[in-house]
Amino acid sequence: MNTLDIKAYYQSSLGCITQMSIDHILDVLGHTDNVRRTEKFVSIGYTIPFLFSENVNPVFFPSQLGAIPWPTDNNVCCLIDEKHLPLPNKSVDLIYIIHGFEFIHNVKSFLDECSRVLSNTGRIVIIVPNRRSLWAHNIKSPMGYGHPYTLTQLRDLFSTHSWSITRYARGLYSPPYNSDFNLSVSPMLDRCCRFLGGKFSGLIGVEICKEELKPVLKKFELPALQGRKQALNMR
Repeated sequence: MNTLDIKAYYQSSLGCITQMSIDHILDVLGHTDNVRRTEKFVSIGYTIPFLFSENVNPVFFPSQLGAIPWPTDNNVCCLIDEKHLPLPNKSVDLIYIIHGFEFIHNVKSFLDECSRVLSNTGRIVIIVPNRRSLWAHNIKSPMGYGHPYTLTQLRDLFSTHSWSITRYARGLYSPPYNSDFNLSVSPMLDRCCRFLGGKFSGLIGVEICKEELKPVLKKFELPALQGRKQALNMR
């Protein structure tokens, strides 16, 4: 699966369903169309269907996916090494990662690099395939490639590297079948399953931030007091 394959997928009927589901996840996480039209951010992965040409921000593609130019009149896309983002320290407030995080080989190095370029209040929005879903096992869609995750796995992974999930959302509950019936009932099925809170969604979206460093309180005694205690203990 490369960038051209993902682009072709989003021109199909299943791609349209996926796009609507990801738009919904972004809305639930607080990153609506209006917000994405105005805020400043960088994005990693195949994020083009969720961007707006009137608000052009850098788009980075993992080297294993390949890159395509966008927009055609003012390209802002480039390939990157996941361990070296081409950005200055603390220069970004927000990073979107869609069809990208599941392809990262060294998560620790990548998150460390994100931490370097993010401001102190910076956030990352990540959307990944859900390991429990049929979509994660369907190689006819982008969700069938890379490393899928459950929400519990994401929590454990980010906690290990000192990141916290602040919000999460699910989407894409319809099965990954390109039949007329499936396409017709997909919107209704998604709405019903969102209400019921099912754990078998095709996608999981999270917003994460860096955990604040908490001071470790240690017991401290003046040298004179320590000497006095030692003398008392000898009596």
